[in-house]
Amino acid sequence: MIITERELREIWQKTKGAVITLPEGSVLTPLARDFVRSKQIQIQLEDKAGTALPQKTNLKGGKPEQMTHLYQNELVSKNHPVIALRGQLDLFQTLLIDTQIGFQAMGELELVTKLEEVAAFARNIMAAEVKRQPFEFKTLWGLTSDEIRERSHYPHQYYGVSHSPLSYKQGRTVIKLHQLRAKIREVELYANRAFTDTNGECSRVDLVQALNRLSSAFYVLACEQQIKA
Repeated sequence: MIITERELREIWQKTKGAVITLPEGSVLTPLARDFVRSKQIQIQLEDKAGTALPQKTNLKGGKPEQMTHLYQNELVSKNHPVIALRGQLDLFQTLLIDTQIGFQAMGELELVTKLEEVAAFARNIMAAEVKRQPFEFKTLWGLTSDEIRERSHYPHQYYGVSHSPLSYKQGRTVIKLHQLRAKIREVELYANRAFTDTNGECSRVDLVQALNRLSSAFYVLACEQQIKA
C-alpha cells in the first residue's frame, strides 16, 4: 500500500499522536517520509492479525519501480490509463516531428510551419491534463473548433474534394497527414478510456474534444494538399 504525504497528514491530524500505525506492507512516498521526520513521528506496522508491532518499524522508502507519479504526490501503477494516455501523446509528438523533418526535406515548408502549430497545440493538451487545468481551444491555423469541424464534414464545399478511400495516387504528403490523423484518433481513444467512467460520464470532455478536432484538422489539411497535387 502506497501512503502519500496527504494521507499521512490526515491520519496525524486526527490524533496529533507521536505514533502512527499503518497496515503491513505500507510504502511511504518521499514527501511522506519528509513529513514523518518533520513531525518526529514514530511509524509502526500492524502484523497480519491486525496487531500493531511494539517496536518502531523501518518502512520502505522511495518510489517502487512499478509505480509513477500521476499528480503531485499521487502514485499509481504505470499501467494506469492516464499514464498510458500520456505515453501516447508523447509518441504522437515524436511522429509529428519526424513528419516535419520529412516535409522539410521535401521542400514542404508551409506544412512544416502548420505542423509546428499543431505541436504547440498538443503540448498545451498535455499541460492541461498534467496540471488538471481546463483546455481552452482558441484557434488552429486561424480556424475555430466549429470551423474545423465544418470543413472536415463538407470538404467538397470548401475544397472541391469528396470523401474518398485512401490511395497511393494521392501522394506521400497526403498519406503522411492521414497517418498523423490515424494516430491522433488512437490518442483520443486512450483519452476516452482514461476519463470516461462506467456510466459513460467523461470528466475531461475538453481534452477529448480537442483531440477529436485535431483529427479533423489533419483531414482538412490533407484535403487542402489534395487540391494542390
